[in-house]
Amino acid sequence: MLLVLVTRSPAHAGTVEAELTIVGGTGILGGTAELAIVGGSGILGGTVGVVIQLSKEERHAAVSADLDIVFPTDVIEFFPPVNRNCTVAARLAETHQVGGTVPQPGLLRFAIFDATALDPLGDGELATCDFHIRPDATLAKAELTTQFVELTGADGQIPAVGVGGSIIIADLTPGPTPTPLPTSTGQCVGDCDGDQRVTIAELVRGVNIALGNLPVNACNAFDSSGDGAVSVSELISAVNRTLAGC
Repeated sequence: MLLVLVTRSPAHAGTVEAELTIVGGTGILGGTAELAIVGGSGILGGTVGVVIQLSKEERHAAVSADLDIVFPTDVIEFFPPVNRNCTVAARLAETHQVGGTVPQPGLLRFAIFDATALDPLGDGELATCDFHIRPDATLAKAELTTQFVELTGADGQIPAVGVGGSIIIADLTPGPTPTPLPTSTGQCVGDCDGDQRVTIAELVRGVNIALGNLPVNACNAFDSSGDGAVSVSELISAVNRTLAGC
């Protein structure tokens, strides 16, 4: 905001001088709107819905948008017609429609508009376009970049920038490296005294525990499952440890 002050001051006898003073201030500069590509993930041979959305359109005046999307043809494809493979967001379905062309491989020229030029787009999702992941793709990511961006209102163009996105191919994306399980250093089944062997006396003790003649804590090494009992399979494991060692 600018404030202009007019003051009068005496100068020479019989004259008055006027003085204009411009006082500066602060204000808010309208931000630049963003047309963004919100990617997703899919598998080889699958289809991924890529969302196109508008944000930071503070004037709420844009009625149409044009966006050129460049994509790698060795990873993904887009099949015309655009108005079949791009769907208007539900919130705009009654007022807007999509169009555009694929003038060359790797370039989608997307457009969304209101034929009456009366209904604003507003911030939010504009449309979803279906991209197809090639079954022979070898790269784990397809970058989607913006080449041309135009946002138009009833009074002309509105400043806007494009924000790219990407499609992740899940089949080709390495998963987290599994953490190796630690090697057990505990007692083997039936090794009551922890000397890394199972004796005949220990086997007899295990049989008595299984029959209920002794409590489990008489030799917890027999209860490998931790269920508070000694099973036939645990006795067999102890016998094998007697024969083969721990």
